Amino acid sequence: GEDFLQNALDEIDEELAWIIFGGVLLGLVLINLLITRHYGHRSVKAIVPMLAAVILLTLSLCCLLLIPVDIYSVSNQKMKEQKSIHSTIKLVYEVLYLALLGFTFIVVPFAYFFFEAYDEDSTTSERCLKSVGYTIGLVVIVIVLLVVGLFVRSPFDIKPDDDPSKWIDDLTNEKGLLGALAFSISCLTLLGYVNLILYTSYGLSSLPIGMIKGKKSMKEEIYEYNHKIKKERRRHGDPSQRSLLSDKERILENRRKRVVAKDSSIAGKFLFLLKPFSILFGIIGLLLSFLITISMILTSLDKLLNHIGCGAACGFILKFPKIMNPMDTILVALSKFFPADYVFVSIVILYLYLCTLSAIHSIGVRACCWTLPFRKGRTAPQTLLLACVTIVLCVLAINNSIITLAPTYAAFGSQSIDINGTITKCSMQYVNTTSCQPTEISDFIHLMNVKTGFFGLAFYILTCIFLLSWLILVFVVGFKDRASNIEEYSDDDEESENW
Repeated sequence: GEDFLQNALDEIDEELAWIIFGGVLLGLVLINLLITRHYGHRSVKAIVPMLAAVILLTLSLCCLLLIPVDIYSVSNQKMKEQKSIHSTIKLVYEVLYLALLGFTFIVVPFAYFFFEAYDEDSTTSERCLKSVGYTIGLVVIVIVLLVVGLFVRSPFDIKPDDDPSKWIDDLTNEKGLLGALAFSISCLTLLGYVNLILYTSYGLSSLPIGMIKGKKSMKEEIYEYNHKIKKERRRHGDPSQRSLLSDKERILENRRKRVVAKDSSIAGKFLFLLKPFSILFGIIGLLLSFLITISMILTSLDKLLNHIGCGAACGFILKFPKIMNPMDTILVALSKFFPADYVFVSIVILYLYLCTLSAIHSIGVRACCWTLPFRKGRTAPQTLLLACVTIVLCVLAINNSIITLAPTYAAFGSQSIDINGTITKCSMQYVNTTSCQPTEISDFIHLMNVKTGFFGLAFYILTCIFLLSWLILVFVVGFKDRASNIEEYSDDDEESENW
């Protein structure tokens, strides 16, 4: 029965894999459109920034959700033998990454400056010319990064006895478009890890724990606001300070009214009924957070102990896994029954995406020394674009971390090799043998690591900082007071919002 099932599953061809990917792509467009509509400012019509944001987010997530198709192409024996399929997947990666660079450095800045240049007296062509003038410098940066990527070579020597020396040598001599893109994407990924530490590590703890703890009760909040109003009246009893009192009291009174309105609304009562489901999803989310981070911790330790010959110079590439990784074990098992692994990977990616979005909502968008508010129905188009770029940088870091999250699955899927009569899982120790063909995403990630002597080590160190940050934040968020039902962002604050 098992052999029959496996043979039937092997008949799933290339077309079905691409159909599933196409369906996911349409789903991503819809989700991103809803998110941008949810957070975008209700009173401002900004079609160009919104379209740029939706396309940018979709492109970045496509890079992640193409990975299961890539893995299936090497796990399925029929597809594994067809070089045209691997060439197609490699081409799709190149197009996605090139489009991602174009949107991040050119289209999104253009949309940002196009909206900034709005004036009742200016025409559309004048706004376009101003936007092009501001964007031209970024175009030069993209060209420079791509040209540098063509000529950058690994600074360390490959010894013939280093295993797998031939595979590393092939990577370092990559001269195609992917080789040029590797350096550019590495630069963005480096920034992505900084945002991953700042936002995603916080979201992985705050989102599930917040759902479990819940928010303050309406009665508790009404009591707190009444107490604050009375306290302000006692503190500012002096007639000379009544103007200050009236402003503070008005803000507190507005927030109290919003709490009362929400408590008496149908939506408020409905959300109260969903409280048990919120706790359930919070527990599932927290377990998923632990699964993700513990898997990455175990692989990071395994890399340090069992890396290939070049060591720190290429970011401690794992030679052969010796420490059991729970996420990797689950995904390798599911990869034998495609699209089961696609469903699970999609859940993990969507969860990381929502955690990052939740953290940006809580913290705000950091731009140099300023923190811009990111709120439901109140986010300025420029802030929305900056938030999308932040999310994209995080997604690129997650994309690079997939080889740490599930090393065997990301590199070889369910492939195995016969070593002296013993069947074992494929690893970098047997890379590019007849039985162990690496995925395109694995080659690209490792190309990013070995392209220079800097990026691989930097990614490894930043991954460790990300995991340490998450461990600290779990305890911080756990002891933090429950959140308010009403955002600390009143109607009075909107008047002073910096556009």
